[in-house]
Amino acid sequence: MTLKQSIFSLVLIPLRHFHRMEHRKEHWMEGDFLENLDGVIFDVKGNLHPKDSVVAFVRYVPDPKGDRRRESRRYRKIQSLAEKMEFLRKNYPHYLVMDPVFDEEVCEVPKDEIIRFYDPKRKVQEILHSSSVDALKLKVREFVEEISSLSNVTTRCFGVSGSILVDLHTTKSDIDPIVYGSDNCYRVHETLMELHKQSGRIRSLNRGELQDLYRSKLRDTLLDPEAFLRSMEGRVMEGIFEGILYSIRFLKNPEEIEEEYGKIRFKNMGEVEIEGKVVDARESIFTPCRYVLKDVKVVIGSTPGEIREVCSYRSRFCDIAKEGSIIRARGKLEKVITREEEFLRVLVGGKRTHFMVRLS
Repeated sequence: MTLKQSIFSLVLIPLRHFHRMEHRKEHWMEGDFLENLDGVIFDVKGNLHPKDSVVAFVRYVPDPKGDRRRESRRYRKIQSLAEKMEFLRKNYPHYLVMDPVFDEEVCEVPKDEIIRFYDPKRKVQEILHSSSVDALKLKVREFVEEISSLSNVTTRCFGVSGSILVDLHTTKSDIDPIVYGSDNCYRVHETLMELHKQSGRIRSLNRGELQDLYRSKLRDTLLDPEAFLRSMEGRVMEGIFEGILYSIRFLKNPEEIEEEYGKIRFKNMGEVEIEGKVVDARESIFTPCRYVLKDVKVVIGSTPGEIREVCSYRSRFCDIAKEGSIIRARGKLEKVITREEEFLRVLVGGKRTHFMVRLS
């Protein structure tokens, strides 16, 4: 019996889930979660998705021995990218497709196999207006209310992702707030910068906490410890709120996103390692993040032309450099092809060997 078959035999899908089917959702965004026919939960990646499927990676799997519990059902969390790929190849090989737009193998969940959509915005409103929440959800409520008040950004522009979104959090879980809309994101980012200087309820991670964070990232990324710590200096996208780790994401609203699936293509040109000077970091806080470069030097590999920028869909690479910083990055060299132009970029985060650090 395969895992897929055993999921059905061990844990039946509650019928009440079916009235919440929302696979006709118009805009799938980073931070959204979805659930397939077998009750496997995926987190959505990026903003570009094919017409009939959603780019997403497995996160929680029904497992009678799992350490996460929601009502009568147990789940286990799949941590590393390698573990996720192994699970997908064994149980959902048809989800792994060579996507013609991304020019690489991508996990795409067919929309006709999605039975439930988890909305980060809706979850925040549920937490804000609930008369009874657990301790961790209370932290989410207090964090959102405080940041909303200080930044003058309405709570309607906040969301929460991660384990809380799908009610699979534990007492050791962190909180994963989201802010939507460019202007809102800049205001909240500025507010967090001020709060980190004050070391009050919301503060920066100390060296020990940064080392713990570094160790937790080793499953997916090889980083030199000192380079990681240096890149985290002054960064406010991770921090501590009353003893709880928060990791915030900043997302543009759908109407602000210019790219459309099929109207932009990416050609895989191999892998490179580069150094360059950041000349534009205005979009470094967003997921996906973007750093415009000049004076790029190829350290390992080769390129057929000038590399314009470094990008990543991994939030750990957001906001690690400002204008004037020198960065070093290893990732996939891509030719970006639009109707108007073609240019080269480095995409970081698809492999464990990928990294991006600030040198100065």
